[in-house]
Amino acid sequence: HADVIAHLFLSELPRLLVGGLLLLLGTLGFSLYWLRREDRVFLAYGVLSVSGGVYLLSQAQVRSFVFDYPLLLAHVQLWSLQITMLANCHLLEELFGQGPWRLLYRLRQFQWLYLVGSALAVGLGIVPLLSTLLPVQMLIFADVAAAVALPLYMNHRGNVEARIFGIGFIVAGAIAIRDVCVSVGILARTQQRLGHLGYALFFVTLGFILIRRMVIALTDRDRAIAMFGQHVSPK
Repeated sequence: HADVIAHLFLSELPRLLVGGLLLLLGTLGFSLYWLRREDRVFLAYGVLSVSGGVYLLSQAQVRSFVFDYPLLLAHVQLWSLQITMLANCHLLEELFGQGPWRLLYRLRQFQWLYLVGSALAVGLGIVPLLSTLLPVQMLIFADVAAAVALPLYMNHRGNVEARIFGIGFIVAGAIAIRDVCVSVGILARTQQRLGHLGYALFFVTLGFILIRRMVIALTDRDRAIAMFGQHVSPK
């Protein structure tokens, strides 16, 4: 029994490490937001990383050995997924704007309505928890489409951040497609799944974009202070 548990923890170690990394990146996002309250992209990144880390950890097979409340874990997994999607939509809007015809704004509002509505419906016992999963999966497709189309549109207009975002998303998406091929049997099922690595790469790419923004903002402030004196606002 001890050998089985040890094997499970060793096999889940990469996923656990990536989940911990996302929680650390979320702390970095909240810290940057504390320094620059006017830039909500850092807040969106913090929420996205923390909720993504919680979702990843709640999927680990060893979760029942640490927290033996399967029904509560099911709630944590589903709601953290919804919050991750919503935070991703907020982050995209903060990075690239609302998009043509305010599509991101409308998608974000719809996700807020569904999150609140589904939480009330489950909390009041109107619908079971798992019945809310299919619409969430459909919304994931909408989020992925927005995450592909909008950066491509901005990259065409010369946006450097869109180019960095696109590279990270494409690599992470290729890893995710590989895992799907393993799941459906196109590739050998004995191959190890690497989705958590794609997850980590995507979030590190986003973190690089935010740090780049912070460095540019601090550099512009120092230039302004050097040019006009100390009366320039820190913002």
